Amino acid sequence: MHYVCFHVIAACIFLLSSCGGSPENFPEILSTNPENESGRCSLTTSISVNFANQIIPENISSETFTVRDDDGNYVQGLVSYSLSDLSAKFSPYQSLKKNTKYIAELHESILGRKYSWSFSTYGFIFIVMSDTHIRIPGAPDNQYYDSRRNEFNLVTTISYINERFPTADFVVVTGDLVGTLYSTNLNHYGVGKDTPVDRFKSLMNKLSMPFFVALGNHDYLVGFDTNAGEAISAMDWQIPEMEAVWQKVLEIPPFYLIEHEGLHFYFLNSVTGSKRGLSCPYETRGRMCQGSFSSNQMEWLEQNLASGAKSFLFFHHPIRTPGTSPFDWTFYGDSYMVDQYDEFYSILSKHLSQILAIFVGHGHSPMKGNLENGSPVFETPSTGDLLGSANAMYVVNVFPDTGEISIISPQEFPLH
Repeated sequence: MHYVCFHVIAACIFLLSSCGGSPENFPEILSTNPENESGRCSLTTSISVNFANQIIPENISSETFTVRDDDGNYVQGLVSYSLSDLSAKFSPYQSLKKNTKYIAELHESILGRKYSWSFSTYGFIFIVMSDTHIRIPGAPDNQYYDSRRNEFNLVTTISYINERFPTADFVVVTGDLVGTLYSTNLNHYGVGKDTPVDRFKSLMNKLSMPFFVALGNHDYLVGFDTNAGEAISAMDWQIPEMEAVWQKVLEIPPFYLIEHEGLHFYFLNSVTGSKRGLSCPYETRGRMCQGSFSSNQMEWLEQNLASGAKSFLFFHHPIRTPGTSPFDWTFYGDSYMVDQYDEFYSILSKHLSQILAIFVGHGHSPMKGNLENGSPVFETPSTGDLLGSANAMYVVNVFPDTGEISIISPQEFPLH
């Protein structure tokens, strides 16, 4: 009996000593993330510290675990503590600034002394969205699609990007920007006009960073047959007229290349190749559901890839990847993929070592495959129409010197 009481009393003495703050009983630090003076931290990194022994959880808060930049500006974030692995985590509410030194600090109430470490950010981020399907109220296709929901989802996503990822360099949309154009007359487009194209531009201009787009099959629709419940695809002679609309409103050609931080970003057109005349499944007036690239575009692509620059590719239709089925990418399998015999695949095979990642749309749901060299291919979830939701996007971290990338979803950023 005395033996048991002795240990109970000893335990009580230890607890009183810990609560009283005796220095020898304060916890020690095992590790930090990032490590002290790390110089290659992404703009979406979280900051954490692992302790050797238990701490008083109530001592961990946004006032006792802080992060600030080298100019003394404090970062706002969510602070949490895990009892299971004895770690405290600081999750910033916003993406960090590029090429900036940060100092993380623990208050003396945690360790009995102040403790700080530093790290620096490197690289940049961009964001990928897809299939926004912007329409205008009262248009013929509205009885089949929810134009207000599509617009709400896009507006919500844009607000989220501006708030949570203000340091992103740019945003990409991989096609099906609108539901249908309805007109190829250039006089119907421009400042003050309410067309799906102008509305898309007006909404996207609310972003606090630039945006770039690839065109999808819906971006070549000229109307909607309400009797059949089908969209009407452009005839061959209308394709140049529709591309002139996009050139006027968004100032983009059908396909193009931008250079950024020493990397190449290709915005390709998977709509107007040799398969453009095939009917969509279960439709009589809709075409271009199967993807294909024009021969002049592929000649242009091969010439530019000859530079050897590390590259990202963006286009609308999914491609075949080893170990995946066409039905993994779309509901309709091959008929919604880039044609398996398209010249694109042979060009891609010659330049695999340059390709950092490919981003597509069309299937409206998240999907990932890999090229033969392991480079990822991502199908981007939609904000519009079928399966569309707000904040459906990928956030891409890039280290331009090595070409290393990492992808996070918006859900990995804390709410506040």
